[in-house]
Amino acid sequence: MSDLLHGLTIPGPRGARRGLLRSCPSELHRRWGRPPMTREPLSQPHLRYSAAVLAAVALASALAVSVWGFVSLDTGIQELRDTDGYMRVVRVGELLNGDVGWFDGSAGRANAPLGHSMHWTRPMDAVVIVVGLPQLALGGGADVAYWGGVLAGPVLLLALVVATAWAARPLLGSAASWIAAFVVSLQPAIWAYSSAGRADHHTLMMVLVAIVIGSALRVLTDPSEGSRGAATVGGVASALAMWVAIEILLWIGLVFAVGWLLRWSRGLDIDRLFSVWWTSCAVSTVVFLMIEHGFGGFAAVEFDRLSMPHVVLAVLLAVFWLVLARVDVPNENRLRFATISMLIGLAGVMVMYAAYPDFFGGPLVDVPAEVQERWLFDVDEVQPALSMHSPSTSALLLVVPVIGSIVAITLCFLATPR
Repeated sequence: MSDLLHGLTIPGPRGARRGLLRSCPSELHRRWGRPPMTREPLSQPHLRYSAAVLAAVALASALAVSVWGFVSLDTGIQELRDTDGYMRVVRVGELLNGDVGWFDGSAGRANAPLGHSMHWTRPMDAVVIVVGLPQLALGGGADVAYWGGVLAGPVLLLALVVATAWAARPLLGSAASWIAAFVVSLQPAIWAYSSAGRADHHTLMMVLVAIVIGSALRVLTDPSEGSRGAATVGGVASALAMWVAIEILLWIGLVFAVGWLLRWSRGLDIDRLFSVWWTSCAVSTVVFLMIEHGFGGFAAVEFDRLSMPHVVLAVLLAVFWLVLARVDVPNENRLRFATISMLIGLAGVMVMYAAYPDFFGGPLVDVPAEVQERWLFDVDEVQPALSMHSPSTSALLLVVPVIGSIVAITLCFLATPR
């Protein structure tokens, strides 16, 4: 077979011809008088425009699917997504109508006559109220709660897209960061949680996780005094995410662990910045606990929502990095750094165990065994990944992230100059 270039046949073995085409464009230009066909890199304005268009199309598709699921095409009936959606609307409506106080997080109309103790906190209620405020001029608290519950998901989806683009900017640049927003906009799981009629705090959690990741990337890629603002934002976002839901402890632990590993393995000078991060997290946790419980419930011990044990945890994390910053171990002395870290961490674990031993039992430690067996056993999203009813779901939640993490860490290690 012959390879043709501009109507001319290049003789010789195919491998030689292919090598000539690939490696000698200037030689081809000299022989045949025509410039080689080259592809110019996409300019920053074009890249920004293309990424923004992709993100906008994906976001519009997500919003369309969201509204489609809320309004039935057959009957036109508007229905909230699930029982949690209705519970959130009832909870916010009771708050706005004065049936319950701000510090009373129980559901009086459930489990009568005792009521139902909720693990939900007020930040998502506040989002529903703010989103539904335009209805205040048209109706009472029930209308504000209902339409806030309907629209909170799509509004938070918009916030998530913007937060993702902001978070990816240190790695991808201001233009290509919108590609990350495009990818987020196409995730079916995110569509489900941010759909119209589903006022779910998990979407708010995703927004805060994006802010935490973006702050961490700014601190880790630029460990200078100029990143103190990012460290402060990350600490406040971490505390706010803990206030929203305790599940965020996983992400807080990941940020802590990644920072320590980079400090130990690469000598990244982040001791003072992480001191700022976790100090602001501890102070913010105290403030948010006061807002949630008031003075009367400030010392309450609850493991499924923000309470005093989480304040102690945030303080211990801050002390860890404050001590490391004070000791100021040289970057090349890894053994000393690891030893000091281990001693501080062990002391923190001992303090936490002495004060709140049940903390290590997980957020459901206070739920009676019979309730877990008869009710929570059938709720997949609160089960450990290995004990879910569907083996395929367990594999999806475990195998794919583990393999992906191993590949990503390996590539990052190989790409890092040594």
